[in-house]
Amino acid sequence: MDPRRAGSAIVGAIGGRLTEKGAGLELTATQVGLTGCAYILGARAGALFFGRLADTTGRKKLFMLTLGIFLAGSVLTAFSMTFVWFIVCRVITAWAWAASTGPSTRRWTS
Repeated sequence: MDPRRAGSAIVGAIGGRLTEKGAGLELTATQVGLTGCAYILGARAGALFFGRLADTTGRKKLFMLTLGIFLAGSVLTAFSMTFVWFIVCRVITAWAWAASTGPSTRRWTS
C-alpha cells in the first residue's frame, strides 16, 4: 500500500465501527470525516517538519524518537474520552507517522 494513503485507509477501515452505538465515543459521520481530515493534515504537517529535521539529525535517530511519539499517541487515542481529545491524539499519531515517510529537503545532484 502506498504510505501516503495509509491514513485514509485506516480511517475508512474503522470509520463504520466508530459510529456504532456502544462503540466508545459513538461519533457521528461528520465527526468521523473530521477525524480523517485531521489525520491527513497532521501527517502532511509532520512530513514537512520531520523531513527537514531528519536531514540535520539523521533518519535513524529521528525514527526511534517518532516511534515513541507514535506509540504514545496511539495509546492516548485508545483511552480518549472526548471527541476533541480523540482528534488531538490522532493528529499526534499522524504527525509522528509522517516522520517515516517525510520528504527530504536535500537536493541531490550528480
